Amino acid sequence: MVSAPHRAQRKRLVIEDYQPPEDSPKKSKDYFFFAAFLAAFLAGFAAVAFFAAFFAAFFATVRSSKQS
Repeated sequence: MVSAPHRAQRKRLVIEDYQPPEDSPKKSKDYFFFAAFLAAFLAGFAAVAFFAAFFAAFFATVRSSKQS
């Protein structure tokens, strides 16, 4: 009668057979798209902030010129 391998032996076999996947180029592509999205989002946020400041200054100037 053949006995089954001990649990520790089975585990060692599984670990030894495991081959980690090679770094795929897809991973760096994902980071590139994330970085591009983040850059576009921050650029849009900066543009909105700039126009908000511009219009606030413009309307403040218009109001002060009306009062004088």
